[in-house]
Amino acid sequence: MTNSVKFNTKDKIAASKNLNPNSVSPVLKTPVTIQLDLDFPYTLKAEDFTVTAIGTKDKTYVRFLNVLDVDDAKKTIRCMFGGAWTGQF
Repeated sequence: MTNSVKFNTKDKIAASKNLNPNSVSPVLKTPVTIQLDLDFPYTLKAEDFTVTAIGTKDKTYVRFLNVLDVDDAKKTIRCMFGGAWTGQF
């Protein structure tokens, strides 16, 4: 018995260019908009994204953000920061 795994990868890795707002209260649920490059070459679909916030001091502290929606024309991803312990992410 042999196993075979096939997968496709994208040829461009993109980073966000802007977060709005760039700071939120750790105890309040707050929508956050992530701005990608306007030349991001792929069509945005909410189900294609997973968004996490990772502690800057404790990399094991991870908060998952709920992706609310995307705007392909503006190349934005809107997600909900659901609160966390005080700290920087």
